[in-house]
Amino acid sequence: MDKNHLLNLNEIFKKYFNRKITLKKTTSAKDIKGWDSLAQVGLILMIEKKYKMRFSLSETSNLKNIGDMIKVLQRKINEKKI
Repeated sequence: MDKNHLLNLNEIFKKYFNRKITLKKTTSAKDIKGWDSLAQVGLILMIEKKYKMRFSLSETSNLKNIGDMIKVLQRKINEKKI
């Protein structure tokens, strides 16, 4: 599942930043030019739309990298299945 999430996130980042981006689980804001707090909000909104879910502030405020986002996504997906 992580690979699918990584591919989906890569597409979202590519659309948001309008350029080719290759994400890894260790990719963080410092690795991508233009990924600031405003971009973070836009990316979160696009991710919510793609996955048809909403994130709380506490779920997104401590994200350090793409791997953290994948963990939150997977946890929320698992919660929906219950």
